[in-house]
Amino acid sequence: MSNLTTTVEHAHVGHSHGFFGEFVEHLFDATSLSLNAKEFLTHLFVDSINVFFLLIIVMTAVYFLSSYINMEKLHNKLASLNNYLGFGLALVIGLLSPFCSCSIIPVLMGFISVGVPVSVCLCYLTASSMINITALISIYSITDWKFTLIYLVSALAIILLSSIFFSLIKLDKSVKHYHGHDHHENDGCETLLGRIKNALHDTWGVFKKCVLWVILGVALSSFIMVYFSIDSISSLVNSNNFLSTSIVALIGIPVHSDIFSIAPLITLLLKISPSLALTFTFSTMAISLPSVIILTRALKTKTVLIYCGTIIFLTLAIGYLGLLF
Repeated sequence: MSNLTTTVEHAHVGHSHGFFGEFVEHLFDATSLSLNAKEFLTHLFVDSINVFFLLIIVMTAVYFLSSYINMEKLHNKLASLNNYLGFGLALVIGLLSPFCSCSIIPVLMGFISVGVPVSVCLCYLTASSMINITALISIYSITDWKFTLIYLVSALAIILLSSIFFSLIKLDKSVKHYHGHDHHENDGCETLLGRIKNALHDTWGVFKKCVLWVILGVALSSFIMVYFSIDSISSLVNSNNFLSTSIVALIGIPVHSDIFSIAPLITLLLKISPSLALTFTFSTMAISLPSVIILTRALKTKTVLIYCGTIIFLTLAIGYLGLLF
């Protein structure tokens, strides 16, 4: 194990920044900051821009398109989705979504804003975070078919059990009135320019309420990714598998990352315990602190805590169950 730890001693859990991230990173390279500080600021800047860009684009599009829709008729049709067909549709759409959890939230907020039942929206959120095609292919590419199959079956179990639970409790009253303002007839909302203006106005209302909290969430996520090296994490989880299941879940939950970025740590944890690798992958893929903060703009805090608590409980249950085999 010491050889493995030495190999990954200087690796960090982080994003593949892409062209824009590399450009920002080069800008910080011109400063006298430490390597970790540069990496932290790059994560913070790039991730914040990505989250806010998606939020603004998706929410503006939703508000603009909804101005053409008879919302009363739509709500009546969407209410019927609160059944097996609705959850099945949410699962399929989630499977086809090539997004990480932070990217999904603006789409989910759009669904909520047009009246899709909250329980169905949360099913979509869980499915698109855990079993989207991109994630499954990526997991297979860095592990093997056996781990991927166990991951898929376990994820489906989490989605099924959480959806049953969410459908049994009343969640639709937990929606916040974040999705727009009352527009008067003289707002010009019947013209193209008026619709765009109102859509931007409503989007700005959402943006200004969550901008500070999202930045704080991304900052915490970036700090964990940069300052928690893989060797320090491995030293935490080497001694006690039972306690380590909770540790890797707590490490993974705040992180805003993609599957390729956490690949080195998944590979490391697989050599220690497959159940630890499974728990960490679930906790990182399903929930991130920035996405949770954005979600509180659409749903009441109690509902968000219920959602997070349910997913974390089921993730830990799967991890502890894996230790028995």
